[in-house]
Amino acid sequence: MNTRALAACFALALASSSGCVPLLVGAGAGVAGYHYVEGEMQYAVQATVDRTYKAVEAVVKDRGWEIKDVTREVTIATFRCQALDKTPIQIEIKRRSPDFTRVAIRYGTWGDEVQSRKFIDDVRARL
Repeated sequence: MNTRALAACFALALASSSGCVPLLVGAGAGVAGYHYVEGEMQYAVQATVDRTYKAVEAVVKDRGWEIKDVTREVTIATFRCQALDKTPIQIEIKRRSPDFTRVAIRYGTWGDEVQSRKFIDDVRARL
């Protein structure tokens, strides 16, 4: 066994015994695709905050959701909405870099993974 493979095995064993592996896996999942934790769906899109904001706003309007409140700054925006069936929805857009933005949605009080994923897919289709 070469030295690098042995070092990698040792590092993995050490990290897993200290509880760091879930942190590393979670960090990668947020960048690579959908990340659903504690009722909130997150996804990184390759778009500016402005483009992402416009896409989110269009999807919200297309779905007929009532916009209760919007806050917007240069690097972050939040929507507080209500679906037609009165389900509360919170959406956050946050700049990760000049060309990447994180979209996070909590559909309902406890979250709904299926509805959240559909929303993210609709936003991605508009970008």
